[in-house]
Amino acid sequence: MKSTRSLIKGTLLPRFYDSFAEYFVKFIRAYGAQGLPIYAITLQNEPNFEPEDYPGMRLDALQRARVIGRHLGPRLERAAMRTVIWDWDHNWDLSQSPMEVLADSAARKYVQGVAWHCYAGNVSAQSIPHSAYPDKDAYFTECSGGDWAKIFADNLKFNVGTLVIGSTNNWARGVALWNLALDEKGGPHKGGCGNCRGVVTIDSKTGAYTRNVEYYSLAHASKFVRPGAHRIKSESADTLLAHVAFLNPDQYTKVLLVLNSAKEARSFIVRFRGSTFRYTLPAASVVTFTWG
Repeated sequence: MKSTRSLIKGTLLPRFYDSFAEYFVKFIRAYGAQGLPIYAITLQNEPNFEPEDYPGMRLDALQRARVIGRHLGPRLERAAMRTVIWDWDHNWDLSQSPMEVLADSAARKYVQGVAWHCYAGNVSAQSIPHSAYPDKDAYFTECSGGDWAKIFADNLKFNVGTLVIGSTNNWARGVALWNLALDEKGGPHKGGCGNCRGVVTIDSKTGAYTRNVEYYSLAHASKFVRPGAHRIKSESADTLLAHVAFLNPDQYTKVLLVLNSAKEARSFIVRFRGSTFRYTLPAASVVTFTWG
């Protein structure tokens, strides 16, 4: 179905747009039959990139709009499938690409949200489509640490400050890292990154696992922010204290994440509806508060 007649590189040929849409229907049905319902799909991982040694293909905004608006969206609709479509699934530096897809009225009807990766650009890009189309969600769907990033404190600051706090402050409804689990050699893999780090590392001989910095970064939110929580407004005059707050679905429990990116400890006061408490957060540290 591709211009290269290969899983590697190339782009989708227009005469196969219908076949591609039908493939998604069959894939979703097959997974569902095995008890694995598919909540959301994107047309292609990183559609602005053609990998050298693993499956991928380039799909520009015009192509994605045509496939979604005239083929995949209507096909899912006819099949009465509840699986939603997210556009993009690529980096922050090219926010104009999902904006072009959403500008197409046929595609926009079927696009539920925009998926983002971390490898170029600024997390604030997530707010651009949301500001133009407030009914479209944002999801942060990929970032990876690896052997190139060895300093725990620096990784913690980036993961929590940019991915958890920054992404949710820019409308992300979920934050996922890549990869969930890898072995001690960064595998298994077939092409692509050979030195990426999983959220956990599993010893291939013993099955023992090691929690990496990515695990603790996610846990600062995932252990306390319950599914169905809503982000609530938080403000601070201290620009070195990154923060985000949530109200859990019990409509009672509040959660506040704070990152101190300064080189020294910072003292601050948390105020909520007349109640206050004081805390001193060490340099390059993260804290999660909960109260009801």
